Amino acid sequence: MAIHKFARLMWEDKEIPVYGSGESRRDYTYIDDIVTGVLGAVRVNPVYDILNLGESQTISLLELVSELENALGRKAQLRFLPPQSGDMEITYADISRAERVLEYHPTTPIREGILKFARWFLDSRQAI
Repeated sequence: MAIHKFARLMWEDKEIPVYGSGESRRDYTYIDDIVTGVLGAVRVNPVYDILNLGESQTISLLELVSELENALGRKAQLRFLPPQSGDMEITYADISRAERVLEYHPTTPIREGILKFARWFLDSRQAI
């Protein structure tokens, strides 16, 4: 959701809100990897289980914006705001159980995923 929001704001020459320093880190996962995990869960069909799907690799908010700038060929306008109460500095999925149970192994690194997203995003803008 953040990647699409940031791309849209960049495309519309609007500011991207950055809470805190922009050094918070998140685990972004390409949709194809999530679909693979969901299909693996359907295949395995456990009676009941809790599994995390994700990439388990993190990227800072500022690095993410930079990658989007490169992929879209647009410069972001950042608006730094105070940190949000309760926001975590780093979040990521522990996928070790999904790796064991589902043989889940994400294959799309964040930078590759951003390039794929940017191609889709730019194509969808041309279709309008």
